[in-house]
This record gives sequence, C-alpha cells and structure tokens, in this order.
Amino acid sequence: MEAKLSNNASVYIIQNHGIVTLGKTLDRAIFNAEFLEKTAHIYYMALSSGKPVTVLLESIVERIEAMRKSEV
Repeated sequence: MEAKLSNNASVYIIQNHGIVTLGKTLDRAIFNAEFLEKTAHIYYMALSSGKPVTVLLESIVERIEAMRKSEV
C-alpha cells in the first residue's frame, strides 16, 4: 500500500470503497475531492458523447505538473 501512495498524488480512487483525498489543510483536501468529482463528471459526459476522447498535449501536462509541484 505504501508504494502505491508514494506517487505524490492528492487523490486516490479505491476500488469498491470510494476515494481518499489529501491536502495540507482540510479545505485543500475538500477542494481536491470536489475537483475529482467535477473532473469525473466531465470525463463521463465526454465518453457519453460518442466522440473520441483525446489526451492533453505533453506541453500542457508539463505545465500542470510544474503548477502542482509549486503547491507542495
């Protein structure tokens, strides 16, 4: 379990149980939970459109990772 949690993620989905969210404060952990819920809803809607779901460009992923690291 420890190895799976050492990837510095803020949110974990535990099969058949739900989610675990982490944050430096309780407010941040709640924000992360709400963000996951909103993201899951957007993804669900995209899948139900019947159109292909594309991935983000690598440059965008790198910018997001940099922003995330600056929060820590």
